Amino acid sequence: MGNRSYHLSQRVSSNPSVLTPAQAQLVIAMQNIPTLTQRRVNPQWGMRTSIEMVGTNNYNAGYFKFDRRLVNGLLIGANYTWSASLGDSDGGTRLQDEKNRHLEYGRNGNDRPHRFVVHYVWQTPGKRFWGGWRVSGVSQWQSGRPFGIITGVDSNGDGTSTITTSLDRPDYNPRGVLRLDPVTGDWRSFSTPIDGSGIFLTPLTTAGTPLQYSMPFGGNLGRNTFRGPGFALWNMSVMKPFTITERIRLELRADSTNLFNHRNFGPPNANMNAVNFGRNESNPPSRVILLGAKIRF
Repeated sequence: MGNRSYHLSQRVSSNPSVLTPAQAQLVIAMQNIPTLTQRRVNPQWGMRTSIEMVGTNNYNAGYFKFDRRLVNGLLIGANYTWSASLGDSDGGTRLQDEKNRHLEYGRNGNDRPHRFVVHYVWQTPGKRFWGGWRVSGVSQWQSGRPFGIITGVDSNGDGTSTITTSLDRPDYNPRGVLRLDPVTGDWRSFSTPIDGSGIFLTPLTTAGTPLQYSMPFGGNLGRNTFRGPGFALWNMSVMKPFTITERIRLELRADSTNLFNHRNFGPPNANMNAVNFGRNESNPPSRVILLGAKIRF
């Protein structure tokens, strides 16, 4: 199954500040260049942001589903999805290079290549205390969320540097030093120097932080290039009704979310200009158990 989406929104500046390669070299040499206002296409105006319906996305997937009622009151089902969600628009973000929007084409934020779900219902046999219990649950596993590295400053000189709207990315150095999370071995966290020996390269200030106005067209690193840790969740419910009188029934129930207390971390801090660059600052929820009793009459 699959679909294609056209005319999705992208934020575009109709009066951007233009940074030339020569000006970027002056910045790297610690010399002054014209201000943002002076470098705008029309210096008489400020920033003009327009929402253009030019983005595209596509989703393609293969899907497998299994449901079966087995002996002894067991009903079990499972489904697996293998998919890819690609495009050049996640919505709400600016282009790194206004003249080449196709550089934004890559994994979307909702891309999850693998997703596997199992659900089950089982009623214990017998009529005594251990009989009549209904055990049900859903367990799911899926790929982690994609994320991309940003410089955290206005590298391309277009006047945008906030984390929520900027997509200025560094250059990629495949031979650079990289250490993934020491416990999980994945991108839950990572460490890499930004002094030129790591896998992400961008001109630096004298203080060793990313230098703004130094990469006219942004870096060559793609959008959402890396993937955070995977997601796993077990939810279970146990319930049994008891007959008190002919008209009154008592129902006992225990519901558990995240039964095995597995911590589902999000992507790490991807801002090169942040003190905690590479660290994981997410605080995933712990196990929750709810006990309940219901009287029916």
